Amino acid sequence: MRDLSSDVGHRREPWKPVRLAAADGVVLGGRSYEPGAGGDVRATVVIHGATAVPQGYYARFAEYLVRHGYRVVTYDYRGIGASRSGSLRDQPATMRDWGERDTEAAFSFARATARGRPLVAFGHSFGGQTIGLCDG
Repeated sequence: MRDLSSDVGHRREPWKPVRLAAADGVVLGGRSYEPGAGGDVRATVVIHGATAVPQGYYARFAEYLVRHGYRVVTYDYRGIGASRSGSLRDQPATMRDWGERDTEAAFSFARATARGRPLVAFGHSFGGQTIGLCDG
């Protein structure tokens, strides 16, 4: 039987942190999930979250997609989670910023890493509405 005690606290995350640059200079925190080495990437999926829902909420879904051959990009809207810098009161972000600027930043990052594979948008609640607000 394998001793798992040495694994405690050393779980390797299935994603790497990435930074997404919005057109207005705001930098968003994101995650890139990659299929295992040697696996063919079917497409890149960008997950656009619900209103103020941190990207970690979608981690299990992203991991499921990765196991089925998809590259996945998640991100936090400005002022939320990994994209928050300082007090929320000092964040002049609007939902329009999230829909136009942040969504476009995620699509731009995904296009740059898609390596010619298809790009898929997945939106949850507000995230589904944002897809139609950006030029991506």
